[in-house]
Amino acid sequence: MSIARKIAVCAALVLLCGCSSVHRITVSYGKDYMDECPSRAKEGETVRFSTVIAADADVVVKVSGTDTLIQVSEGVYEFTMPETDVEIEVYIIANNGA
Repeated sequence: MSIARKIAVCAALVLLCGCSSVHRITVSYGKDYMDECPSRAKEGETVRFSTVIAADADVVVKVSGTDTLIQVSEGVYEFTMPETDVEIEVYIIANNGA
């Protein structure tokens, strides 16, 4: 079997298996505010990560490429991995004693 034929068979098997491709997760801002975060996930997989819990401040989290970000509990977030790499940004914003 030729190399091209082997590649075609492997590609067909991947499609038939429903195997998703793996994409990168990068923390582009606020790395110091992250407790744990995976660096890769498969498309469609639920990704869970955690941030610091800030007293007297608000933690603002943004994830590029997805609109499924939810806060599970204080400092714990989840999203569904899209079909592309994502970037996470974490900001700590002082709430001025409110």
